[in-house]
Amino acid sequence: MTNAQQAALMDYLEDTIAAEQNFENLLKSFGEITSDRELNQFFSRMASKANSQHERLTSRLEALGGTPSGAKTALAMALGAAPAMAQAGYTTPEKTAQHLVMVYSAAAAEMAMYEALASAAAEAGDEETEKLARELQAEEREDYEQVWQALPSTALVAFETALRRTSEKSKRTAKVREAFETRRQLKPIDQQVIVITGASSGIGLATAKLAAYKGAKVIAAARSGEALEALSNESGADRLIPVTADVGHEDDVRRIAQTAIDRFGGFDTWINNAGVLIYGQLLDVSIEDMRRLFETNFWGTVYGSRIAAQHLRERGGALINIGSVESDRTLPLQGVYSASKHAVQAFTDALRMELEKEDAPVSVTLVKPGTIDTPITQHARNYLPNAPQNPGPAYTPQVVAKVILHCAEHPVRHIHVGSGGRAMAAAGATFPKLTDKFMEAMMFEAQQSERPAPDPAKNALHSPSEPYRERGDYPGRARNFSVYTTAALHPWITVAAGIGVGVMLTALLRARR
Repeated sequence: MTNAQQAALMDYLEDTIAAEQNFENLLKSFGEITSDRELNQFFSRMASKANSQHERLTSRLEALGGTPSGAKTALAMALGAAPAMAQAGYTTPEKTAQHLVMVYSAAAAEMAMYEALASAAAEAGDEETEKLARELQAEEREDYEQVWQALPSTALVAFETALRRTSEKSKRTAKVREAFETRRQLKPIDQQVIVITGASSGIGLATAKLAAYKGAKVIAAARSGEALEALSNESGADRLIPVTADVGHEDDVRRIAQTAIDRFGGFDTWINNAGVLIYGQLLDVSIEDMRRLFETNFWGTVYGSRIAAQHLRERGGALINIGSVESDRTLPLQGVYSASKHAVQAFTDALRMELEKEDAPVSVTLVKPGTIDTPITQHARNYLPNAPQNPGPAYTPQVVAKVILHCAEHPVRHIHVGSGGRAMAAAGATFPKLTDKFMEAMMFEAQQSERPAPDPAKNALHSPSEPYRERGDYPGRARNFSVYTTAALHPWITVAAGIGVGVMLTALLRARR
């Protein structure tokens, strides 16, 4: 197999190990809080099997040359404990039924994970890993069927009640969203004029290209005029207008807006995307570099938001600010960047409330990507002894671009891009001290590659720097799709799928009874 295939396969194995240990932890937690001895023994047997399965997966990962970092496993275990801990002390038949339904769903997810691992192994030509995945999938199917048999009659009532409540809640949410959309009157992308800052690389470049492809007129701003001219030539000079500007200067940001007004009579969506990054311990980073990062990340967003809101108050439209998973949870060695993204989130939330209070026809969205395979690590100012890297799982910038353009058409308060980022934010909120210890143990090494540090002068903090492309140098497999993000953006589809599964399970359960 190629190096890329091996890296992707090891990534799949790490995901599956984390999921398996999460499943084991869930089973142990439920076993501890049930007063039913038979059910306790049942959960214990399943937990023991899950432990054996994750050990076999770990052995296979090590045989391929990988070493489990423990990062995904630790986070999965912490999150997996939450549902059981929240229900500790409840041993009613209804709660037992809910626990069994959760285990039933988790077993189904495990089988899907093994199917994905087997497919990846087959594609890489790794027969041994494929065989292991198929064996474990068969074992998981046995657990799945045993849980089905263990479901008591109360499960039917509990499951139907949960589905009904979910459906009613979704209907109320849809009505609120419909009223929200009607008041703000967001246009289809092909009828919009869209302003994008930081459009010379990464997420900004991917979004500018996709918007122009979908028929929007685009004002693309960045510090590199050369990169923007190439983008304009590729997308069409009549459709994509380049503006060389530094968002750290308010006059430059006003000039971006004025270009949109002069060329197209105004704009419908403004996307504050420009951002820079510093790697290094806070006591090592110079105050000058810290101030420069805030000029771009925070003040650039403030300038753009104020100018855009003033225009959109009269015209109507969307303001989309690009935050980060670090808006919720700080990473060591990225402290200044994290601080700027915390500030962006606070500013965006306050501005949204103020505009809603005056009933302004402006949708304000904060998009919070996780790890995205862009050149940001190559553009970063680096104080570390080695070249920096971002921990996975990573997604392609096209995933974020699609989310941004969805938010330009449909009002969304905030959205995480990628389940990994959402899980990290949830872990930080639920188990702050545990997450601190996890970060201290894992993230200092995980953010440094084995490559030597690049020339300190080659960074984009104070001036534009190559490469001007969408993708970066992430060493693993960057994913093109996020199930979590898609579900979050399309709740009706998710609920409909859930109700469909529920109806099927109800029918099957009744037939068995």
